[in-house]
Amino acid sequence: MRLKKSSFGAGAVLAVVALLSSTATANATVESKSQRFANWTYQQCVQGDASNANLYPRTCSTSVRLQYWTWSGVFNGNTKLVNLASGHCLDSNDAGDVYVLKCDAGSHYQVWQVHLPSGGTPWIVNTQTHRNLEQEANGTYKTMPPNQSELRQRFTIG
Repeated sequence: MRLKKSSFGAGAVLAVVALLSSTATANATVESKSQRFANWTYQQCVQGDASNANLYPRTCSTSVRLQYWTWSGVFNGNTKLVNLASGHCLDSNDAGDVYVLKCDAGSHYQVWQVHLPSGGTPWIVNTQTHRNLEQEANGTYKTMPPNQSELRQRFTIG
């Protein structure tokens, strides 16, 4: 009887060690991803500008590096969205303006979450303002108060 308890205890310890090891390995191997974000309503990709802070909605193209944004690849976690071509970060302010600026490690306005709802299409949330990225009908981008039924706040990723 003692042998069984010892075996079970040793097995449980080994299982916990294995679980912790695989978790640490999984976390250590999380790599950033460079992907395009296309607005659900307009099916246009968010495109940065190589020479200024502007954002443009453009027809998605795999050959346009200004449409690719590097991010952690982890849904619902904090990340910066860094334009692959310019190296600048997606940024915002309390007024809801959205633009790209030189990345600043101390800027909380450059921290976003790509939130993936259960069974839904992701939205992009600025963690400082708690507002969602939204493409307007006139082609500009703003952050707006979260509205889960507003498809202009939803983005496909790829």
